[in-house]
Amino acid sequence: MAALFQIFRRLAAGRWEARVRAMSKAEILGELPKLSREERREILDRLWALEEDSGPSEGERRLLEEALSCRRCFTPRTS
Repeated sequence: MAALFQIFRRLAAGRWEARVRAMSKAEILGELPKLSREERREILDRLWALEEDSGPSEGERRLLEEALSCRRCFTPRTS
């Protein structure tokens, strides 16, 4: 089952033609419950990979900077 595209076939001039249409977000979300656990896992893995590739968001960066600054406050300095 194609997770992100629906494939439509029609007979035209004696040969099969394929037409591909992108699905809307609502259509994708509606199809998710119909997928097997393995298919949903593949999609989830791909989503996580996309998130990792994009790097931290601005909010995540702020949290990381705050955590680092707090760590510096409580880390003993060595002379």
